Amino acid sequence: MYHIYLNRNGRWTLLKNILEKLVHVHDFDLTNRFPDIRRFIYLCVNEKTINFLVQMDNLSYGVVFCSVTNDCITNEKLKLIELPRAQQLLTIYSAFIKSLNQDFFY
Repeated sequence: MYHIYLNRNGRWTLLKNILEKLVHVHDFDLTNRFPDIRRFIYLCVNEKTINFLVQMDNLSYGVVFCSVTNDCITNEKLKLIELPRAQQLLTIYSAFIKSLNQDFFY
């Protein structure tokens, strides 16, 4: 189970737990990992990536990605996909289309 929150020090944090055992695995400092992001709004996890709907420092919206296999620890993040005309976004959703062998985001 993943959870994002703003901690007491004003830093965005990704929390990872193993739900079956009720075990806390790790906290990841997202503010350090993604310094240009003002706010993490939503997260969507699929087999390959953790996808974050974010609001940037310039108040625009976008989606950033990092690998599930390394839990966003290394610098293997994909580029930000900016959503230039978006306003007041709340969620994102990912779907893998087998026939196209591609992930799509809505």
